[in-house]
Amino acid sequence: VLFRSRLKVSGYQINFSHTYQFSSSADFWDESITNNGTATSVWDPSQSAMRMTVNTTQGAKIVRQTRQVMPYVPGRAAQFSMAHQWQAPVAGCSARIGVFDENNGMYFEDSGTDYFCVIRSKVSGAIVETRKSRSQWNGDKFDGTGPSGLTALPGAIQLICIDYEWYGAGQVIFSYVMNGMKFAIHTFDNANVEKIGRAHV
Repeated sequence: VLFRSRLKVSGYQINFSHTYQFSSSADFWDESITNNGTATSVWDPSQSAMRMTVNTTQGAKIVRQTRQVMPYVPGRAAQFSMAHQWQAPVAGCSARIGVFDENNGMYFEDSGTDYFCVIRSKVSGAIVETRKSRSQWNGDKFDGTGPSGLTALPGAIQLICIDYEWYGAGQVIFSYVMNGMKFAIHTFDNANVEKIGRAHV
């Protein structure tokens, strides 16, 4: 059966929402700091934000992750959004933001030399990362040449979204929200593309 001109709608449900309005919220977020002094994490009450800073000292690292696991609901698309403020890439330092753990998920990365959209999966038994650099993005690269004509400025606060569909077969769409509009920067198509060796059920 082929369906055409069919509008897809769904109810809206918030699974997790948080601001840093009153504190660093240790009851909501778990934090790990390696090489304290070269890596610092400080709550900024004036901007209701966390300021995480590392230098190029080998091994310096900060990890902040929610104590709440984001549930996967079969048959339902989901969206992650977060405001972040990165500086220009610095060789030897990297930063990641997204919905991911050591084995699976998706994230936006400042590698220290470039920006990447990344999907991480261990469904094959080994960790595999599909990485797309800014020059490979199939949407608006936000370098002034895309459909929006806008350039994403290092040091400016940005709002990034990741939309992901169901069963591991749907799309994963990385987007920026600017001027009240959502612009896709890169879309990963999985249906009829990925061969993972076993079915999702």
